[in-house]
Amino acid sequence: MRNYLFLFIFIIGIQFKGVAQSGLSFEMHYPLIFTYQNDSFNGNDALVNRNNEGVLGGNFQYQFSDNVEYNYGISYQFETFQEARITQNTNAKKTFFLMSHINLFGKILFIDVPKLQAIVSGGFTTYKKGGQKSNLGYNFGGGFQYDIFNEIYFLTTYHYAQAKLKHNVDYSSDPEYHHIIRFGLGFRL
Repeated sequence: MRNYLFLFIFIIGIQFKGVAQSGLSFEMHYPLIFTYQNDSFNGNDALVNRNNEGVLGGNFQYQFSDNVEYNYGISYQFETFQEARITQNTNAKKTFFLMSHINLFGKILFIDVPKLQAIVSGGFTTYKKGGQKSNLGYNFGGGFQYDIFNEIYFLTTYHYAQAKLKHNVDYSSDPEYHHIIRFGLGFRL
């Protein structure tokens, strides 16, 4: 199913080929996530690894500048994940959650390799998981973008995100630490 989704996105992206560049771009990516939580809710102060699986992610960007050596802008990014929890005498229970980021980003162009760009970004993070909401957190990271065509590019990025998750039972909160690796395609509109 995921293979067909990326093929569909690629075909749609071809439709935008030749359109004048507006500073807007859209990305679809597959997120790999590694989550650790300080689990004081269950009486355990040690970091607990969560079994999370990426589903789909996207990014809407607006680039303010169009310089030769560097560019900057703002973006809204989201990822969807599912968490599998195994409890005694039951099958794994899957909980879906949505993580959102509002970031400022910068892109540095390499003069020797004009199709390659380094990306740095950082900003604010929040997410919802199984009826629980997080407090506002932060994220930062970087990666690379390689232009396949003028309007289509491949990207790979790493981000570190941290936010506290509020528990519905006693309204306490525990910090969760997320390491997110993304692979995807982007389309300039």
